[in-house]
Amino acid sequence: IFKSASSTSTTTSTSPIATQAQAQEFVQGLTEEQDYKQEQEHEQKQEQCYEENNSLAELNKKIEKLEKENKKLQNKIRKMERKSKDTKHAIKRAAIIINASIKRNYSTYIADENSCEELSEDDQVGEHKKQKLNHINGYYSV
Repeated sequence: IFKSASSTSTTTSTSPIATQAQAQEFVQGLTEEQDYKQEQEHEQKQEQCYEENNSLAELNKKIEKLEKENKKLQNKIRKMERKSKDTKHAIKRAAIIINASIKRNYSTYIADENSCEELSEDDQVGEHKKQKLNHINGYYSV
């Protein structure tokens, strides 16, 4: 009977120790697993952040490139506007010169007409030119 009691006490005394060791091992395993999962999540987040940063960097480069193109186009537009203004002024100056020339020629034709009573064939051609000049004068008037 004594041996059986000691054997019972031995099993009961070793049993809680084994259970405690198993519990510690189990808790350590859970902790390691949780640490591993957290590490994996952290790595995934880092990788995601890295990818997002790369895509943002690419977008920033594209934005900079588009801004440069925009500046170039705005400069071209300004140059074209300046040329357009210069062209308009040149056309106006030309119209003024043409108008003055037409008026001079027209007054010369009127003076010629008043000095001659009958129109010769050359004068009829002159009359035709005068009518053309009147048409042009109306067209170019500023």
